[in-house]
Amino acid sequence: MVRLTVATIFGLVGTSTTGFLSMNLLAAADAPLPQRALAFLAVLALTLSITVYTIVKSKRLSDFLNAVSDERLSAWTKLKSFFAVWRWRQ
Repeated sequence: MVRLTVATIFGLVGTSTTGFLSMNLLAAADAPLPQRALAFLAVLALTLSITVYTIVKSKRLSDFLNAVSDERLSAWTKLKSFFAVWRWRQ
């Protein structure tokens, strides 16, 4: 359950991106269909890749979020737990 929560937290990035496209900030409604389809597919691919990467790293990201929320840990320890997300072996 914790890993799913972590994936959901970091998945908000994808939600924000797709929300940005639907807010008409880019006036995409006036663009030709192929251009809109290409923009949609680009955002879909990016969101999917971020989601898969987040699921792969969810255990380490969960450990990082636990360290950040622990008031007893120093800022240095929290920073080390951040960099531990991308270590090859733990």
